[in-house]
Amino acid sequence: EATTMTTETEIVAQAEKTVASLEDKRRALIQKATELAEERQRVSFAAHTGDAKARQRLNAINTETSMQASEMASIEAAIVEAQSRVTAAKNAEAYPLVATV
Repeated sequence: EATTMTTETEIVAQAEKTVASLEDKRRALIQKATELAEERQRVSFAAHTGDAKARQRLNAINTETSMQASEMASIEAAIVEAQSRVTAAKNAEAYPLVATV
């Protein structure tokens, strides 16, 4: 039984590590989104008043922003799932006999 508890404890630790990793990815995405928004603010006027180079950059920013939004949605979904798995792992750790039935 001690081996079972260690394994379940390791599963909880791994699940918590996964949540932390996903949250780090989310923070990085938020940072990148902020940077893109700031850059968009800087180039938008020129892009909309005839500067072709600024227009190209704005198009790239818009594309990247769209991809960022989609990636953020998938990271959020992954975090919810990971947190659910942490809860399940903790329940299995707390109630090993119930979890195996």
